[in-house]
Amino acid sequence: GKAFQMIPVLRTYTIAEKKSRFEYFGFRPPPGLRVYSFPASRRSVGINGSTIAQNASEISQVLMRAISPPVAWFQRILAGGRKIASKLFVDKHLIKSTPDIERLRLLLAESPPDPQLVCAKAGFILEFALNFLAQHYECSVPLRASGLYTIGDLLPAVDKKLRQALKVEVLKETAADGLPVYEMVALAPFLDELSRVAQARNVFGCHFNQLSFELLDADALGFAQQVLDLVSVLTDEQAGWPRNGKSGSYWATTGETRRLHPYKKPN
Repeated sequence: GKAFQMIPVLRTYTIAEKKSRFEYFGFRPPPGLRVYSFPASRRSVGINGSTIAQNASEISQVLMRAISPPVAWFQRILAGGRKIASKLFVDKHLIKSTPDIERLRLLLAESPPDPQLVCAKAGFILEFALNFLAQHYECSVPLRASGLYTIGDLLPAVDKKLRQALKVEVLKETAADGLPVYEMVALAPFLDELSRVAQARNVFGCHFNQLSFELLDADALGFAQQVLDLVSVLTDEQAGWPRNGKSGSYWATTGETRRLHPYKKPN
């Protein structure tokens, strides 16, 4: 038989139909983060327009898909976050490290210099310089949850073969014909001397911020001078660190005031 109502019904919608309209127009109702999609087998024609045949289990599955974004989506977000965080960390230290080098130069020039202040600043700069080389050439460094590394972790990471290959072209002047004039400086003597001091004073197991308490005054000043000489060759006060590899044969600072060789770690 027929059923009658006191109030005429002008338009009827099902929950499924509303969701299907969101699907067709690309709207994303909360809390879903994705456009809904339904297999053709679940669609049918209703009394007043398109509807979707559902049962209780299907509804719950749709809601779960709407509320729970895919794992891959979270993985992409986390991976992007790690890259951004890493870039911010590196850029922050690249910005800070050049003024720190100038500060070390001023501390060494004081009369008399304070060995503890000098060594503490030198330890920070050396840690970053070795991190820069280790990351640049993908050297093997032990992974520590604390993020604190010792001289024994980072100095040996720049192994003998790489150490002998590390050279920096330092821009000295521009010739009359407009061509740059460079001086080639090897980094091995600086790294070897730092290794000698660390081994002689048994500080390979020290964190960089502990050096000022472990080295004698004379050793601390000599150690700091070697660090300053190393980074003065490797970096430019204005242009920073050699990170541009567009040449394909060396790494350069802005304006190519420094050219770091080799381009890749020797096999």
